[in-house]
Amino acid sequence: MGTILLKRILMVLLACSINSFSIYAFAADAISDLEKRVKHDPSSSQVVYASQILSDKRLGKIKLKSSHLVKAEYLYQTAKNQGLFTEDELFKSDFVDLVRAVSYIRSKQKRRLFWSSKYTNTYVHPSDGITKIPIQFYENKHVYIHFKNFDRNKKFGGYKTFSRSIDFDSGKVFASLVAPILREKDKTAFLRELSIQLALSGLSHVLSFRDVGLYQGYRKGKLLHKVTFQTELYEADLSRLYTNSVPVESMADIMLQASRAIFQMHQMGYIHRDIKPANFFVRKARGQIQLVIADFGLSQLASGPGFGKHLAGTRGYMDPNISLNHVEKKWTCKSFEECQLADIYSLGISFYSLIKGRNNNLKQITNKINHIALPKNKQNPPSTQWIYQYIKELDEAYLIAAQSLSASEGLDNEGLWSLEKLAWSMVNPDPQKRPSLRVLIDSLEQINAGLRADAA
Repeated sequence: MGTILLKRILMVLLACSINSFSIYAFAADAISDLEKRVKHDPSSSQVVYASQILSDKRLGKIKLKSSHLVKAEYLYQTAKNQGLFTEDELFKSDFVDLVRAVSYIRSKQKRRLFWSSKYTNTYVHPSDGITKIPIQFYENKHVYIHFKNFDRNKKFGGYKTFSRSIDFDSGKVFASLVAPILREKDKTAFLRELSIQLALSGLSHVLSFRDVGLYQGYRKGKLLHKVTFQTELYEADLSRLYTNSVPVESMADIMLQASRAIFQMHQMGYIHRDIKPANFFVRKARGQIQLVIADFGLSQLASGPGFGKHLAGTRGYMDPNISLNHVEKKWTCKSFEECQLADIYSLGISFYSLIKGRNNNLKQITNKINHIALPKNKQNPPSTQWIYQYIKELDEAYLIAAQSLSASEGLDNEGLWSLEKLAWSMVNPDPQKRPSLRVLIDSLEQINAGLRADAA
C-alpha cells in the first residue's frame, strides 16, 4: 500500500494538478499506513538499539576489510573538517566500528529493516558502547550518520531540532531536523507542513527535503513518535548577516532571490506568514549566492479552511495592519491580496533589518504592536489601547525616515541607498502603496544590473 500511495503522490505532483487538501489526505494516509506497519511488526520504522543487533563480540568477529578502513578514514576526516565533533569526543576507531556496523546491518538485517514505503526507516540508537553515533536506514538505501549532540551547530527552533548528518555512501553533509509528536496537534502540524513542502517541492527558491521519516521509540517507558527530515545543507540563515557583513552587490542579490522565493509561493496560492531573516538560508556555490526559504509551519493556502482568520508570525515582523485587524475585528486578512501585502511588509522589514541592523527603530515599534495583538503573557496581556499609539509612532517614524532617505539621494554608496529606499517602500503604512512583488523584482533586477556594470 505504501509504495502505491507515494507513487500516486509523486504522479499528481508532477502533473501539478493536486490541491492542498488532497496532499494532506495522502500524507495522513501514509502516516496511518506506517503506524499500522509498526503495530504489525514493531521492528519497522522504530528505534532499534545497537545491542539488539550487535554485540562487542559479534562486532569484533566481523572481518575488517581494507575498504572498511578507507571508508572509516574518509568519514572521520570529513566529519572532523566540518566541525561535527571535537577530537576528544570521537576517534577513528569509533568510525571503524560504525562502518562495520553498517556493513553488518545491511548484509544480515536487510529484510527486517527495509520496507516498501519511502516513509519507513529504522533508527539505530547507540547502546552499550557498541556505537557512539546514531545511524538511520531508509528504504531507498540512504543511510545517515547523525551527529546530534556532538554537533556544535545544533539548534533548537520552534518544535524542531537542527543538527548535521553525513550520508554514509557519498560522505555529503546534510541538515537533519527532528520533531517529536507528543500530541495530536503535533501530528497535525507535521502533516500541514509536509503537505505544503510537497506542494512547493521543485521551486527553485524553496528548501526541499531529501528524505522524510517517522520512527517510534521509548523515552522513560513511554512510546514516543518522532518525525525526521533530511535536507540540503546551507551555510547560514540571513539573521547571521546583519549590517556591514555583506557587500552591497551580495545584498542586492540576496534581496532579489528572497523576493523571487515569496513570489513563487504566492504564484502557487500560498502565504508564508512567518517571513524573517532566520527563515532564509544561503550558501555559496561556484562563486554564486544561492538562497532558499524554509519553515512552512504557519503557511496557508488561499483556498484552505480558515484562511486569513488567525494571526500568526514572529513578533517584530508582522504587518501592523493585520495586528490591528486582529484586535478590532478578530481576523487578520479577508483576501489573498491583503495577506500578500502582509507578507511584503514582513519581507521589507527583514530587508531593512539586514541593512540597518536587527535593533532598528522600525522593528522595535513593529514588535510593540505585534505584542499587543499576540501577547506572550496571555494571562496578563497589555491593554489593546496602546496599539493605536504605537501605530501613530510607526507612521511618524516612517515619514522621518522617508525624508532622510530623500535627503541622502545622490550621496556615496548609491546602490545601498537604493536598496534601503526599496525596503522602506515595502513597509509603507498604507498597504496599497507597497510595491507588488513583480515590481519589486523588476526594481531589484535593475539595481543588480547597475551594480554589475559599475563593478565591470
